[in-house]
Amino acid sequence: MPRHFVGLCPVNRHLLVVPHFAGKEEETASGILLPEDTRAKEGNRYIVATIIDVASDCHDTFKKFKKGTFTEDREMIIDSTMIEEIPYKGKSFYLILENYVVGLLRG
Repeated sequence: MPRHFVGLCPVNRHLLVVPHFAGKEEETASGILLPEDTRAKEGNRYIVATIIDVASDCHDTFKKFKKGTFTEDREMIIDSTMIEEIPYKGKSFYLILENYVVGLLRG
């Protein structure tokens, strides 16, 4: 049985991530406050996310982040418009296809 994180094991080249969305309220350049669940398209297309687990068929670049085997930083830049939120039993899981990862952060 594959290892998994809280009941969800990513498959089909998906990565299980924790996106670093803006705080509860974010003030835009125009001074308008946006609620927590609003994702502004402008300026926030690319965000930081932490890799939690990866599908076994992901590229070798991501396999080092397989749950329980990573030893380095797990943060990356992703296209926030491509995040898939999966609600399940009162929790939200966030998945993204590996090809929507723009880069890995170091240090």
